Amino acid sequence: MSTSVFCTGGSDGKGACDLCHGGCGETDAPLVSLKDMDVGDKGTIVRLTSDNDSLLRRLISMGFVPSRPLQLAATVSDKGARVVRIGYATIALDADAASAIFVRRG
Repeated sequence: MSTSVFCTGGSDGKGACDLCHGGCGETDAPLVSLKDMDVGDKGTIVRLTSDNDSLLRRLISMGFVPSRPLQLAATVSDKGARVVRIGYATIALDADAASAIFVRRG
């Protein structure tokens, strides 16, 4: 079972929703995993989801938190690293880390 943290909206009032799609009103646009974004796409982080708590802590410590804008700058391959611009930083993430970050494009 995946653990979601730091959702920007939630029907329970605590920032966690069941599906992050239609339940809280914060997710009018469909969410996409950072792993599935195209190079050049921009978006805003909505949630982090993973079974791996240490991965979630690492992402948060690097600044991957909800409401933060980002841009996918490059990919190595379909299953390889993603290079992300977030704030003034450019960070490479492996596919597992990228698949834990959910973004609303735009």
